[in-house]
Amino acid sequence: MKSKKLLKVMGEIEDKYILEAAPDCKKRQSILKWIAVAACIAIVFSVGAALLLEKELPALTINDCFNEGMGFEGYYANSADELQNNNPWQKGKVTKLPVYENTLHKYTDEWTVTEPNTEKMKQLLTEAAEALEMDVAESEIETNIPEGYTAPYSCWVENENYKIEVNAWLRVNIEVKNNAVLPNGCNLCNATYEEAQKSAEYLQNKFANLLNMKKPTADIALGDYDIEGERRWELSFYDSAGSTEEQVMSYGFDRVHFYGFENGVLSSISYGGIECGRKLGEYSVITEEKAVELLCDGKYFSSIADEFPGKENIKKTELIYCTETRSTLFMPYYKFYVEMEKYGVEEQNLSCFVTFYVPAVEEKYIENMPLWEKVTN
Repeated sequence: MKSKKLLKVMGEIEDKYILEAAPDCKKRQSILKWIAVAACIAIVFSVGAALLLEKELPALTINDCFNEGMGFEGYYANSADELQNNNPWQKGKVTKLPVYENTLHKYTDEWTVTEPNTEKMKQLLTEAAEALEMDVAESEIETNIPEGYTAPYSCWVENENYKIEVNAWLRVNIEVKNNAVLPNGCNLCNATYEEAQKSAEYLQNKFANLLNMKKPTADIALGDYDIEGERRWELSFYDSAGSTEEQVMSYGFDRVHFYGFENGVLSSISYGGIECGRKLGEYSVITEEKAVELLCDGKYFSSIADEFPGKENIKKTELIYCTETRSTLFMPYYKFYVEMEKYGVEEQNLSCFVTFYVPAVEEKYIENMPLWEKVTN
């Protein structure tokens, strides 16, 4: 029996029953004494085990995985309410999450993987081909070995409908051929939310084998606008089966993304790339309120050099995993959508919501907490 349950049961036993069960006074005292000793041992063991687990967690060295080569990250909308998604995170529901080391974070100067796992690449390629009902023989798999390499950097196979390629990051990219037009009423570019929903329903049924999820759930995001005023949606699926923690993990690591949709045409599908992580441990997740404090203290990553304008400008918050391939760690962050007036588009009457990222792991575990520094001329 676990220590907490043992203590609870002990606490519910009335002393008179214990005394009645003892044949004489000395035995009664002896029983009570040993019960007290057992309770103390259980408490010490529980507290000690918890402290030991916390102490064994390694320190984390993080890098700015959000802005390396990505440029400005801001979303245009009439209001933050238009920026929708189906992130399963719920405030106060998640207290611990795992952090993973990116084991493929070994680069040459050209940002390439130095030790590709060819066997795993071919396995993922074959699984994707089977899900799409493609007959693939080992001899039909093509490989790309760049100059100076001894192992394939990517491998692929194709037929008249699809070209499947798996790269050294273990990411599966599927090119959809022959202008796969979605049915009438389905679209994601310059589309309504209802049209985006129809697209999701159609693609979920058509690619059910590829999704291979217990409870596939569409994430229709974000509904922002381009500078011409046309509304755009991004579509992916994650598995919403299991606990909130499991759903957050699936949302971060297992989503299957669908791309294209210009003129209603599906162009590609992409997923994976996160199988190259080594679990470092389960880390406590700070509260949203604590993350706001850190944000106000300048402890954040952002794609802009401007100082954070103040918490009254925070219009939307969510918890996400950083799973960029150039990240040293796959770990959770709070993502804040902050309204920045200077970046708005007056001609379209659109506000701009710039993203700020704060590590969601307790600061005591982070060796190089980010800190905003004012840029001076």
